[in-house]
Amino acid sequence: MKLFSQNNQLMTEGSIPRHLIRFAIPLLIGNFLQQSYQLVDMIIVGRCIGDGGISIAAVGVGTSFLGMMIGLFMGLSTGAGIVISRAYGAGRTKRVKHSIQVALLLAAAVAVLITVAAIGSCNWILTLLHTTEDIFDLASLYLKIYALGFVPQLVYNMGTSVLQALGNSTSPLTFLAVTCVINVILDLVFMGALHLGVGGAAAATVLSQCVSMVLVLRKIRQSDVMKVPGERILGGRGLTESRWILLTIIRYGVPIAIQQLTMSFSNMILQGHINLLGTTAIASWSILSKIDGFILLPVSSFSMAMTTFTGQNYGARQLSRIHEGKRCVTFMSVGTTVVLSMICVLLCEPIVHIFDGSSSIVEMTKDMAWHMLPFYFTLAVIRIYTGLFNGLGRPLMGSVTMIFCMCVIRVTAVTMLFPAFHSTMAIYIAYYASWFSCMFLLMAEYRLIIRKQISEEMTLKS
Repeated sequence: MKLFSQNNQLMTEGSIPRHLIRFAIPLLIGNFLQQSYQLVDMIIVGRCIGDGGISIAAVGVGTSFLGMMIGLFMGLSTGAGIVISRAYGAGRTKRVKHSIQVALLLAAAVAVLITVAAIGSCNWILTLLHTTEDIFDLASLYLKIYALGFVPQLVYNMGTSVLQALGNSTSPLTFLAVTCVINVILDLVFMGALHLGVGGAAAATVLSQCVSMVLVLRKIRQSDVMKVPGERILGGRGLTESRWILLTIIRYGVPIAIQQLTMSFSNMILQGHINLLGTTAIASWSILSKIDGFILLPVSSFSMAMTTFTGQNYGARQLSRIHEGKRCVTFMSVGTTVVLSMICVLLCEPIVHIFDGSSSIVEMTKDMAWHMLPFYFTLAVIRIYTGLFNGLGRPLMGSVTMIFCMCVIRVTAVTMLFPAFHSTMAIYIAYYASWFSCMFLLMAEYRLIIRKQISEEMTLKS
C-alpha cells in the first residue's frame, strides 16, 4: 500500500539534488510564511499600539522563554520523525502507522504538561530575566495567553514531523498558509479594531494554531497509512510495540530536547543581560530576531531535508548516498544563508523603520545586524551536521557538542565579559565563540567518527 501516495517522496533512489530541493522548497516556503506572519504580528503590534517600542519589547522579551518551552518538545518531535522515516525507508507500513499513533498521543500529553509549567512559571522567569517594570505586566499577559496555545501548536508540530518524515512537505505548507492568513486577519481585528493590545496578539496566535492542528490531524486521519490493519496500540502485542516505539522516540528525542532546552536557557541568560541595557536594547534585539528569522529559513529547511534524507537512506541501507547528500545540502544551505545575510545587513535601516521609527532603536538594531548577521553561515554548517547525525540515529553526539558550545562556552563568555564591557559587544563575542567552536567540533566528529562508521557499514553490506 502506498503511504500518502500523492505527496510522499522516497529519497532512496534517483537524483539526490532533485530530491533535496523538492523536499526543501516547500519547507522553505512554509518557514517563510511562518516567519512572515510573525513579522507582520510584530509590525502590527508596533504600529497599532504605537507606544514607543514598549509593546514590541513586551512581546519580544519572552521569546527565549517560549523557545525553551517549545524546544523541549521539538526534540521528541524530531525523535518521532527519525523513527517514522527509518520505518518508511525500510517499507514497514504497520510500524509507520503504529509510530504515528504513539507520537500523537505523546505530543498531546507533553503539551499539557508544558502548558501548565509555562503559565505557572512565567512571572518568575520574567523576574530572572531582569525584565524592566514598564513592560513586565504586558509581557506576563502575553506569555500566559500564548501558553494556552501550546497544545494545538505542539500537536501540529508533531503532525508536521510525521508528514515530513514520510517525505511530504507540501501538506504542512498548505496548512501553514491558511494559518498565516487567519493569524494576520485576527491581528488586525484584535489590535487594530478592538484595541486589545499585546493580549490580542497572543489570542490571535492561539486561535490560528487551533486551526492548524485540526488541519494536520485531519490529513493524517484520512491518509492511506492509517487504514493499514494493525494491533491496537494499548492492548496485547500492540502495547509491547507501543512501549518499544515510545522508548525509541525518547532515546532519539531526549538528547535533542536537552540540547534545545540548554540552548534556550543560554539564550535566556543572554536575554537577561540585554534586558539590563534597557528597553531600547530589548526592542532592538526583538526586531533583530524577526529579521534573522528570515536568514535562518534555509538553515532549518535544509537541516530537516538532511535528517529525512539520511533517515530514509540509512533505513534502506543506501549508505553511499548520505555523503553526497551532505555535500549538496551544505552548498545550498551555506550559499543561500550568506546571500540573505548580506541583503539584510545592507537593507537593515529601512527594514527597522517598518517596525519603529525611533532613531535610537534604528541605530542599535543596525549595530546588532552588522556584528551578528555576517557570521550566520556557521549556523548553516552546524545544522547540516546535526541533521545528519539525527538521521543516523546518533543525536547524542551532536547534542553534547551543541550543549557544550552553545550553553557552556556562550554563558561563560558573556558572564566574564559583560561586567567589563557592559554593552552588546559582550553578547557578540559570546555568540562568536559558541558558533565557531561548535562548527569546527562537529566537522571533526563527522570526519573522525561518522564517516568511518558509514564506511565500515558499507564494507559489511558489500
